[in-house]
Amino acid sequence: MSISSASLPRFLCGMAVVLAAALITQPLLAASQRIAAGILAVLVLLWILALWQDRSGFATPCFALLALLDIGFLTAGYTPSTLALLALVLLLGAWDLNHLSRKVAQLATGVDVEGYIQRHLYRLAMVLGAGFALGWISMRVRFTLPFPAMLILGIVCVALLYWVLGSTKKLGRGV
Repeated sequence: MSISSASLPRFLCGMAVVLAAALITQPLLAASQRIAAGILAVLVLLWILALWQDRSGFATPCFALLALLDIGFLTAGYTPSTLALLALVLLLGAWDLNHLSRKVAQLATGVDVEGYIQRHLYRLAMVLGAGFALGWISMRVRFTLPFPAMLILGIVCVALLYWVLGSTKKLGRGV
């Protein structure tokens, strides 16, 4: 089976949604929370069906509800923090891939679709990887700083994030 470049974002989006749902649902089923797992499964099915039928408007509400469920299950103690973070990163990637599939369908003729998708996937992988790494580090490292040091550290982090995003855009343009 071969996947065309135009349908690759939809395929990856579906895989990310299913994987994120599996990460969230597994601890729920182990804790006998079948109703919560059922609600999660219905949301995932809605998103997959909307993606398959190329319906717009479902990705953002499904992403928001699944992310809230993920955070709620983490808060209630059903989902381990690393799994919840990974599921949230996958959901964010799926949401972005859903929008990418719609954008690819609207590209003008003569545009290098494969190159466009490749650049977007590279940037998305960089951002999601950095987001997961920073989230994981922030969950594991504990230290106290005085307020001025925290303020300076926050400004440096925002500047670094701006620099990373600017670098990925330059890479995408071939500059």
